[in-house]
Amino acid sequence: SSSSSTGAGGSGQGGMGGMGGGSACGDTMTDPMNCGACGNPCAPGQTCETGKCTCAAGATATMADVQAIFSKSCGSAGNCHNKANPSAGLSLMPGNSHGSLVNVDTNSCGDGRKRVLPGEPSESYIIDKVMNKQLCKLGNGMNSQKMPPGSTLPMADIETIANWICAGAPQ
Repeated sequence: SSSSSTGAGGSGQGGMGGMGGGSACGDTMTDPMNCGACGNPCAPGQTCETGKCTCAAGATATMADVQAIFSKSCGSAGNCHNKANPSAGLSLMPGNSHGSLVNVDTNSCGDGRKRVLPGEPSESYIIDKVMNKQLCKLGNGMNSQKMPPGSTLPMADIETIANWICAGAPQ
C-alpha cells in the first residue's frame, strides 16, 4: 500500500496564505498594513478607516521638503530623473518636479493612475513606487520597478511625501 496522507495540507506548503479566509491578515477595515484588502498598506502617517487610507489631521509638508528628498535620492545631477531626457519622462529637477508629478498620468501604467493625486497618497503612484506595492505591468510583461532602484527611502521621507500629498501637493 502507498503511504497515507491522512491530514489536510499534505503538500508541505505552509506560510500565510489561505488561513481563515479574509481574516488571515487582520481587520481590513482598520489595519493600516492591510487597508481594504490583505497586503494593501497605507502610506506612512496614514490611518485606515472603514477600509480606506486616511490622511492624519494636520498632515503637512511643502514642495521644498519633498524636493530635498528628490534632490538627494532621485534628481541629483546626472541621476535618472535629472537630465535632459529623464527616465519615464519624469523630471524631478528643482522647478520641474511639481509640474511633472501633480495630476499627471503615469507613463508606464496606461490605466489613468496619477503620479500624484492631491489629497490622496494611497491613490498616488509615487507612493506605490517608493513602497514597492501595486506596481503596474510594463509592455514587456514585467512589473514596473521600485524607486529608487537598489535602495529604499527612509520611512520618514516617505511620510514627508505622503504628508505633502495629504496637504494637497502645494507648489
